[in-house]
Amino acid sequence: MVKVILDEERSFKQIIKSPLLRTYYVDGRYEGLRLICDECINREASTQLAMKPTIAEPRVKPEFPCGGLDSFSTSDCVSHQLRVWLESKEFEFRDDIIGYQQLQMLHMVPSITLATKNTKNYFLMPSERAFFSVDVATRLKKLEVKVYGLVARKVTSLLLELPLEDDWLAYDLEIDQWIKSPSLVKLSDTSIDEIIELHVSQDVGTLDHDSMKRFYTKLGVEKGYITGEEIEMAEGVVDVAWYDKDRKCVIAMEIEAFAGASIAKDIYKMKSLTPSLMVLVIKKGKNIESVRNYSRETGGIPLLTIYPEYSWILFNQANIIKMGSLQQKGIA
Repeated sequence: MVKVILDEERSFKQIIKSPLLRTYYVDGRYEGLRLICDECINREASTQLAMKPTIAEPRVKPEFPCGGLDSFSTSDCVSHQLRVWLESKEFEFRDDIIGYQQLQMLHMVPSITLATKNTKNYFLMPSERAFFSVDVATRLKKLEVKVYGLVARKVTSLLLELPLEDDWLAYDLEIDQWIKSPSLVKLSDTSIDEIIELHVSQDVGTLDHDSMKRFYTKLGVEKGYITGEEIEMAEGVVDVAWYDKDRKCVIAMEIEAFAGASIAKDIYKMKSLTPSLMVLVIKKGKNIESVRNYSRETGGIPLLTIYPEYSWILFNQANIIKMGSLQQKGIA
């Protein structure tokens, strides 16, 4: 069922508390919240068994009649029902910005909805299939349109792309989590030494790669940062990144099994985010000299290397600035 939302967020709650928004499960696994009509969700449930592929019969995508388009899917239903509900609540649509009419001419339903009410703009992408083009963000910036409320799955990338009001609200449908700008910190609120102390005081020695990513992502949220995993860019994918209230990258983190040649690529990727601190976790072995050599390429950004259950070292272009034992857990 729909989660309870704080009373002071009433205007934003109207969007989330639609009676058509429901918890969605796939094979018993929670997949977030979906806005979908009864006809489509029943059709989807009734066709799951029929859609299972066999050797003799290929999998066929079912057609969903909701909305009257030729090739309607449950994702289309989500967007369609969202617009119907928003209209009933006297929201107005900014269809010119997202190109709604052009998509309709192509018999497509846009999975982005930009709506406004009481001078506040709401950007909604409830569908997992939702497309997002940087052109949308570019048009918003060009027209000086700022977003107050954001609802989406995996909202971090959108928070970094979209022009936002000074005080904004975001709700991540995938992890059922609120992000509120007043609760976030700025880099000036926290020193680099405090950030280092936070990281070296964590006991992560027994965690595998993915568990460690989730751990540091959650830690960032708890400390008031916008956090994300698998941050994609032209240079590659960074395991974990933290951003402050001003959407400045505070930490870029890579997790490696051992200190090999891949560290050069890790540093190249992390440096492209221009973080205030790079964090490299080496799960096995030490090979300190190898990391020292690679740290020459950080471009002046400090590199914190953590060897779980052994030690940590802060490098600055091949110079050791600080170091300590993780048994003592502190800054030397």
